[in-house]
Amino acid sequence: MAGYLESTARGEVHYYHHLAGFYADSRQDGAEAVKWARKDIELRQNFLTQDALAWALYRNGQFAAALETIEKALASGVKDSHLFFHAAMIHLAAGRTGEGKRLLQALSEMNPGYENFHVHR
Repeated sequence: MAGYLESTARGEVHYYHHLAGFYADSRQDGAEAVKWARKDIELRQNFLTQDALAWALYRNGQFAAALETIEKALASGVKDSHLFFHAAMIHLAAGRTGEGKRLLQALSEMNPGYENFHVHR
């Protein structure tokens, strides 16, 4: 962790994505996760950075913003179990229960063991 933060203090950008995930999942510090995810998405816009920002916003209780951002990631067409898990949780939190359940079903078909591993948990 210290190495990641030292790297960013030197102006290096390679760990922004990892820090966003770490603060969202391990520390459950939504505000700090949003900070790093926003830095990352400023450099590159893709489904990974959109997913990271959406998840950070979710962890920070900003469900409407998280929903708007995760929709951009889903629009990429990428089928990824982490993306679908985050999307399902965000949809459920935003009150879109039907879509959240549909995403959970698609996720379980895609990767039945999705709950068993994540690097930050």
